Amino acid sequence: MTCQTEKIGVKSMSLRTACQSVGAFLGLTLLALAGTVPGAEAQSSFSPVLYVNDRVITQFEVDQRRRLLVLFRTQGDVAQQAVDQLIDDRLRLFAADQAGIEVTDEQMVEGMAEFAGRANLSTEQFLTLVGQQGVQPETFQDFIRAGLAWRGVVRGRFGPSAQVTDAEVDRAISNAAGGATGTLAIEYAEYLVNETDTGKLAKTLSRLDTCDDLYGVAKGEPEETLQFYTLPPAEIPAAVKAELDQLDDGEISTRLTRGPALVILMMCGRTANFAEGVDRDTVRSALVNQRIGTYANGLLAELKADAIIREP
Repeated sequence: MTCQTEKIGVKSMSLRTACQSVGAFLGLTLLALAGTVPGAEAQSSFSPVLYVNDRVITQFEVDQRRRLLVLFRTQGDVAQQAVDQLIDDRLRLFAADQAGIEVTDEQMVEGMAEFAGRANLSTEQFLTLVGQQGVQPETFQDFIRAGLAWRGVVRGRFGPSAQVTDAEVDRAISNAAGGATGTLAIEYAEYLVNETDTGKLAKTLSRLDTCDDLYGVAKGEPEETLQFYTLPPAEIPAAVKAELDQLDDGEISTRLTRGPALVILMMCGRTANFAEGVDRDTVRSALVNQRIGTYANGLLAELKADAIIREP
């Protein structure tokens, strides 16, 4: 087993010790399973579900990713999203291999620590928490490794072309001048679905990872079915604002309605309101990351279109 991570820092032990500890835990878990699960059932859990450019996705991985998404409180059809995310991860790793990019042990440690830190947890605490819900350490490591590898791909491929000019930095600061720090504007989308058409609702939710996916979903439908908005927080309707306040980028709410239609409300992004005197490098970095993110979504769509995805 390789020790993977996407920004997770283990300060109390060396990387080698951390890897050995995770490996030992995983080994004991598998031994326990071997003693309690019938052979046929165990074999079935590790059977292939899909091949992505000849890279296998097993039923075990799908079940594990689903558990992880449930812990992340992901909305929608988490079973389908688990499959979709694993397909994307295989494509990300495929692109990294083609580019000769490898994730180092040190990057893994930092990556896992960064992710766990978002919940104000250490890596060890995070692994303990997810482990209590049946998520194996290697599942989290695989998740982090794919993200780090993809980061290397997109920064290497788009970094130079994603640079922003001094004029763009000036414009961003100027747009935020005079306001308090916080959010200058919120970009979100509303897609209307007939409230009684539960089949279409589930199918639509399963296809959405980013707001850009909505364009494909709404293709050929009336213009009013899909609307994008970029508004200052004060100008967003109160009910919509209350839902958006609970969402991160790419997350969805389905609690609102418009007459007979249910609203798929999706958070697309927030534009920071930089305080006066803010470091120009901070502004530049935010703009570059936003641009790289757009390029990355396009590249992943290309990889998916060219991929050979098949069932066993």
